[in-house]
Amino acid sequence: MREKFTNLLTVVEAMPDDYKCDAFRHLISAIKGTDVIKALSSRIGITFSNLLTVVESMAAGEAKGDAFSDLVRAIKGTEMMREKFSNVLDVVEIMPDGHNKLGAFSDLVYAIKGTDVMREKCANLLTAMESIPDNEYKVDMFSDLISAIEGTNLMKEKFGDLLTVVETMPDDENKLIKIEMFTKLINTIAISFKKKFTIRELLLHQYFYQCCKVYPKNIILIGNFVFFLVNSRDYFNAKLSLPLMRSHLTIKKLVIIREEKTLLRLLYNFFPDPQVHNIRVNQNGPSGKKEIIVGVSSFVERGIAIGCRGEYIKAVNKLFEENVSFGENFGFQIIIKCEDIHSRGKIS
Repeated sequence: MREKFTNLLTVVEAMPDDYKCDAFRHLISAIKGTDVIKALSSRIGITFSNLLTVVESMAAGEAKGDAFSDLVRAIKGTEMMREKFSNVLDVVEIMPDGHNKLGAFSDLVYAIKGTDVMREKCANLLTAMESIPDNEYKVDMFSDLISAIEGTNLMKEKFGDLLTVVETMPDDENKLIKIEMFTKLINTIAISFKKKFTIRELLLHQYFYQCCKVYPKNIILIGNFVFFLVNSRDYFNAKLSLPLMRSHLTIKKLVIIREEKTLLRLLYNFFPDPQVHNIRVNQNGPSGKKEIIVGVSSFVERGIAIGCRGEYIKAVNKLFEENVSFGENFGFQIIIKCEDIHSRGKIS
């Protein structure tokens, strides 16, 4: 196969379009996983560009997209993917918008998922996407990119760039996909709490330990609410003493929260009593802040979530505004609201 590869590729190039695609796919399939694919650019005198040239010469359509996908899969995990990434991306960029382009882009993204090539070339992918007109394909392609780097440090490093792309996408029929992407992005934000205590908070710190035999990670007073933040492992032991503390401090509303390092996981902990169906992120509220919508399963649950006259949800918002830092994402602001998922539009 190695010795005759040059001749075979020449034959494929000369074929009419009706047969070229299938022949190319069979040829790529035959060398996939062999030393031939690894040797394309050095041992047999055939450059990777020759293969791309064959794909480019094919008539636009489903077969061309399939041929490109086969080629990308064949070099997945090889050094050639890094070396020839720009060439491969160029081919995707010039494809006409449609399902074939979307499929080719998705194959390319998932071929480098979890590799150092993704880290090196993420900026190239974002730049390529900026040139694509706003349409359903661009949204789907970007969604693939988000999914490929979700949960990695790369998501955190590129947070600002990724957020800008999502914010500039049109809503229309893509609104649900945008909400999903916002939610994935927001969940990567590392958060931290203030560590300075007032005299009153220090006294409550000592009181909490005396009652629970647990050291709180943080104590925050907001109006009539006292928020005790504890490690996850100490949460249930601390909750056992909550009725006792409430009987002692009747003028205050005491809340014990499990401290978390990411935003959405922490938010779930602020609403332990109502049945939270989901938490989603809207692009921007009227104030320019990101809207975090806590969805509950009924009007009654919504009442529990926001508290009497909305006092609890106001206290939670003030806590995040004054006491929570969003790490390197300076200027990032949120507003938390609740809604009954069965009566969309009734938000507080």
